[in-house]
Amino acid sequence: MAAPSEPPTSSYDSPAKATPRAAAPTPLASGGLPATDLLTAPTLDMHAEGLPEAPAASEAELRQRADALAAQWELASASARRTHFKARVDRLKSRLASRLQICKAQANRQQQSWQFELLENTRMMEAALLSAASAAAAFAEVPQVRVAGDQESPRVFVLAEHYLSAAEGIWSPESLRAYAEQTQSHGALRLEEIGLLPPALRLAQAEFILDRADEAAAGASFSAIIHSLRRMSQFEWGLELERLVAFDSILRADPARAYAAMDEETRGAYRRRVADLAKHSDFGEVQVARAALDLAREAAKSAHSDPRYHRRVTHIGYYLFAEGLVALRERIGYYPPPMDSARMFLRRWKEDLYILGIHTM
Repeated sequence: MAAPSEPPTSSYDSPAKATPRAAAPTPLASGGLPATDLLTAPTLDMHAEGLPEAPAASEAELRQRADALAAQWELASASARRTHFKARVDRLKSRLASRLQICKAQANRQQQSWQFELLENTRMMEAALLSAASAAAAFAEVPQVRVAGDQESPRVFVLAEHYLSAAEGIWSPESLRAYAEQTQSHGALRLEEIGLLPPALRLAQAEFILDRADEAAAGASFSAIIHSLRRMSQFEWGLELERLVAFDSILRADPARAYAAMDEETRGAYRRRVADLAKHSDFGEVQVARAALDLAREAAKSAHSDPRYHRRVTHIGYYLFAEGLVALRERIGYYPPPMDSARMFLRRWKEDLYILGIHTM
C-alpha cells in the first residue's frame, strides 16, 4: 500500500473559532478527536459583558496544581469495576432536577437572579450531562485513577475536575492547555482520553455550577461559571485537542515534512494508526510514534539513487501504512489481535490451503 499523498496545508496555528454546532451521535470522530461535538446547547442571547473568559490563576499556578495532581493520582487496576462514572452522572442528573425544582419556586422572573439564570440555562446543563452519559462506555474503557483514596474515576475526568477547581470554574483554551501539558509531563494521556476531554470538561463544569448553587453562591461569580460552560459548549475543539496529543509533535518532525502539510482528517488517520498499533504492542503511543520517526530518519541518512523512492521511505507514513509497516511492527513488538492473525495466516498459506482442499475433495 502506498504512503498517503500530501494534501494541501492545514492552518494548524489558526485561532480557534467559538461557533455553535449541531449535535453529533458520538463524542469521538476518526482519529479519536471530535470533528463535531456532542449535544451542543442552543445559544442564548445572554448578557456577557464584563464576565471573565480566563481564570485569575496564573499559568505558573496552574502548572503547579497540575504537578500536584499528577503526584497524587494512582492508576487503578485494569480489572477494577468501572461503573462509578455512570453512577456519578446519574447522581448529577438527580441533583440538577431537584435544584431546578427549587429554583422554579424561588426565582423572581421580574429581575435577574442566579436561580433565574440557572433556569434559563437548563437545556445547556442537561446537554452537558447527556453528553457524558452517552459516552459512559468510552469513559469506562480509558485509564482510571484514584486521588486521595477516592473511588476510581476516568483519568481524563479527574484532570478536567481538578483543572476547573484550580481555575475556579473559569475555562479558557490557553489555561487548559497549560494545565494538561504539565500533567502530561508526568505521563501522556492516550489519544482516546484527549477525545473525551470536551464532554469531561462540560460534565465537571456542570457539577461545579451545581456545587455553587447548593452553596447559594450568587452574583457575578455565578454568571461567570455559567458563561464558562456556554463558551466551552460552543467552542470548536478539533485543532485545540490536536495540540494536546502527546505524540503529535513527534509526527510533525516527519523528515519528509508531509504530516504537518496534511489536512485535519488525514492527520487524524495517522494519529489513529499510532494508537491502534500501541494497543497491540509493547510500546505506548508516544513510543510508537517515535519508533516510526526513527525509522524515517534512519532512511533519510541512507543514499538512494531514486529521489522519489528516497522521499517515500523518509516519510513517516511509509512506516505507518505502507511497506515499512513490517519494520515498524518488528521494532515495537507488535502482536496482532486474533482476527488479524487469522487473516495473516490465510494470506500466507492460501495456496497450500487451496491445494489441501482439492486433495481432501
